[in-house]
Amino acid sequence: MDRKIDVIEKAIVCINSNKNFLIQGGAGSGKTESLKNLLNRISTELKDKKVICITHTNTAVDEIKSRTKNQYPVYTIHTFLYSLIHNYKKNIKHILPEIFKVDTLEINRINKGKDKIDFEVYKDTYDKYWKKQYKINAGAQTVKIVRKKTI
Repeated sequence: MDRKIDVIEKAIVCINSNKNFLIQGGAGSGKTESLKNLLNRISTELKDKKVICITHTNTAVDEIKSRTKNQYPVYTIHTFLYSLIHNYKKNIKHILPEIFKVDTLEINRINKGKDKIDFEVYKDTYDKYWKKQYKINAGAQTVKIVRKKTI
C-alpha cells in the first residue's frame, strides 16, 4: 500500500511542476487502481488541472473509464493522435505525397541497375528530402535521424 501512495505523491509533484509522467507496471500491479486514486485526488485537490489518460488498448480504455465513472477523457495512443489530426485529413492527404516525392531521375540514380542500393546515394537523397521536410515545418525543431551503414 505504501508503494501506491508513493506513486501518487510522485505524480502529484509532477503535476504541480507541470511535468508529464508515465505510470507503468506489469499486469495486475495496480496501475489502473493507482490512476483511479490519483484522479480522485486531482478532482478534489487540483481542480484547475486538466487531465487526459492515454493507454495502449481499448480494453484498458474501457477499464479506466469504468473505474473513474467516465469523468475523464481516456484514449488509446492511436485514437488520441487521430483526434489531433482529424481536422487536417484533407491537407495531410495532399501534402504527404509531396513531402515524400522522389523524382524519377533520383529513382534511376539510386537503382542504377544494381541489386543493392548504393548507401551514399541513398544518404544523399535522404538528406535532400529531410531538408525539404524541415522547410515545410517552417524551421520547427525536427530531429534528424542519421542512419549508419549496415552490412
